[in-house]
Amino acid sequence: MQTGGGISMGRHVTVNRLEIPKMTRSALNNTYKCQASNTKLVPPAERSIRVDMLLKPLSASLSSKPKQLISNQEYVLACNVAGSVPETDIKWMQNNRPFTKGKIKLINNSSMVSSVLSFRPHPDDDGTILKCEGSNPRLQNSVLEDSVIMNVLYPPQVTLSLGSTLNPDDIKEGDDVYFECHIKANPREHRITWSHDINCGGCYPLPRELGTVLRRPAATSNRSRLPPTRNTIRDASGRYR
Repeated sequence: MQTGGGISMGRHVTVNRLEIPKMTRSALNNTYKCQASNTKLVPPAERSIRVDMLLKPLSASLSSKPKQLISNQEYVLACNVAGSVPETDIKWMQNNRPFTKGKIKLINNSSMVSSVLSFRPHPDDDGTILKCEGSNPRLQNSVLEDSVIMNVLYPPQVTLSLGSTLNPDDIKEGDDVYFECHIKANPREHRITWSHDINCGGCYPLPRELGTVLRRPAATSNRSRLPPTRNTIRDASGRYR
């Protein structure tokens, strides 16, 4: 701090200036007093001022970063932001878009603001980035963040379709037919089986004469393909699984 001598501004008026270069956040709520006296006969006149500041957050952190999440099971994560004055804004984002699932509760104390998120992850959340952002809404470029990649475990989701080049209403005896089974799972499926439900009402493993199962490399596809059933025969009709 630097103080200068009084500067006369006219008859009976003097100005004294206090300078504080590069004020830091430690000065928040400091009180400064100015006293003036001209005689010992009366107490000095006094005025005070309290320092208020706009401060960026110092930290933003997730309370935990689960390595695995189970689909449809409830989880609670807290985003703790410290140091933002006088306001704190906390946002939850998923792949840089607002995260709209679950419920959010805000907890505010003297040193930290916490946003508590309760949610149930879904299979579509697997592999996405869940991020919390803490900022002072009155200051630009004040955002701090922390994030976690969601590894969501869920059972296989399976869809079965006729080959895309085939017309299901125009399959005749002697035609070549193929099916595709699309599997989405985490962890990845370890076994794929095909069965043929013949008209007697039972479900049996696929006979070799009806086709052979092919699987594309895991790095390029998650489909199991039943390639063309050569020269479709009557026994090949029915439901495939």
